[in-house]
Amino acid sequence: MNLGWRHGLVGLAVLLLLLAAVGGGPQVGTDSEPPDRATLTFVDETGTELGTVDATIAAGFFERYTGLSETDRLGPDAGMVFVYPEAGERTFVMRNMSFPIDMIFVGADGEITAVHHAAPEDDREFSGQARWVIEVNRGYTDAHEIDVGDSVRGLPR
Repeated sequence: MNLGWRHGLVGLAVLLLLLAAVGGGPQVGTDSEPPDRATLTFVDETGTELGTVDATIAAGFFERYTGLSETDRLGPDAGMVFVYPEAGERTFVMRNMSFPIDMIFVGADGEITAVHHAAPEDDREFSGQARWVIEVNRGYTDAHEIDVGDSVRGLPR
């Protein structure tokens, strides 16, 4: 008895499940709200609020790998927060990006350790110590005077 067609159907089913899990990148800051979001508030050393971002959470491997690369644009106070189980050296690139961003690296204590500004055609690697990395529109950190040493509230665990 030939069971090859059954193995083919199982393989097709697995492939379709993987495509459903990976496909359809986030529409960040648009009308269709992804289910996993966090409101992040940036504060300076005195506790003064500097700005608030509505961020899509990227906690799984595929979400972190894809990031904003399948997103056309961000809303003015929107972003994405990449969540890692523990702090460590993180490196980001501008793979398939269509707009410029600021990358904010945040340590395990919620303090900002690095801020990078990147354009879509930038082929550099951007690194820093972080448990979380937040991506926002380019210029957001300058406009809100967010810098190394400030802190972030509302980070997802």
